[in-house]
Amino acid sequence: MMHQRLSVARRHSQDGAAMLIVHAVILIMTALGSTAALLASQNLTGATLDRQSAIAENLSEAGIAQAVAWVRFNGVGSLSCSPSCVPGSGQPDWGQGPAAGASYGHLVTLTGGRSYRVWIEKQQALLPPASKVGRYVIHSTAVTTSATSPVTRTVSQDMRVTPFKFPIGVFAHTVAAGGNGGLHYESM
Repeated sequence: MMHQRLSVARRHSQDGAAMLIVHAVILIMTALGSTAALLASQNLTGATLDRQSAIAENLSEAGIAQAVAWVRFNGVGSLSCSPSCVPGSGQPDWGQGPAAGASYGHLVTLTGGRSYRVWIEKQQALLPPASKVGRYVIHSTAVTTSATSPVTRTVSQDMRVTPFKFPIGVFAHTVAAGGNGGLHYESM
């Protein structure tokens, strides 16, 4: 009788070892699966933030391009008040710096929670013939929002402005008295 009890006890201990091995394998597989799911989720979040960061940087660069286009069209004469221009009194909002508060600069709002704010800082005004080189810094800050968080990017660009390479004024070496003088198709 004693011999039977020992063999039964051995059979139960072997069954328990197999059960422990099965539980250990299930635990390891669960840990590996959870790790893979966590890494995939973090990679997806990182990719989303990278995409939003690139969008915000592109918007900042669009603000720089728009400011350069504004300067080419309007010139820099009206930026003499920068960085303390007051748009309410006829001065351009492009020259209003951050000291004016939250509503400084030129704001462009796009769809999808995207916007950028641009302002032009005067370092040295272009005042020919006394100052033939003007130095300005264009500041552009873009914000894009999403379900996770807003992303902000700021870009600054130095801008050097010089007059055209022809004399300031109209002149002639000789004057012929054979008709009326006139200027046609003058371009600056």
